[in-house]
Amino acid sequence: MAELALSLNNDLAEIHRLAERVEGFCEEAGLPMKTVFSLNLALDELLTNTMTYGGAKTILVRIGLAPGRLSVVLDDDGIPFDPFHEAAEPDLDLGLDERPIGGLGVHFVKKMMTTTAYARQGDHNIVTLTMDLPA
Repeated sequence: MAELALSLNNDLAEIHRLAERVEGFCEEAGLPMKTVFSLNLALDELLTNTMTYGGAKTILVRIGLAPGRLSVVLDDDGIPFDPFHEAAEPDLDLGLDERPIGGLGVHFVKKMMTTTAYARQGDHNIVTLTMDLPA
């Protein structure tokens, strides 16, 4: 199984560094650009929220590639927060002018990934994502 592991500081500029590493990892594995885009969008959304609101000092990102499946683990030392159950669900029936700014990111992550999960282990948030890959 191929793996990419990277430790990030709580600095939004780190997301760009991660995106470059993810792109190289996925390119080396021969994954389609659609997969790279979806993965980087999900990481950007979750990490931006963690860095902006979560108070994490460091975030460990681990990406694993096995036949037919991509897995991601985000491990941070921020305040407890389950983005998949505590974030408000967006009202997709509202028009663009009526919809509040924000709130769609976690919704997109749930739609792009095959599975999403959250756990609190000690003083760490553990977010796990999987994406089934085309054969």
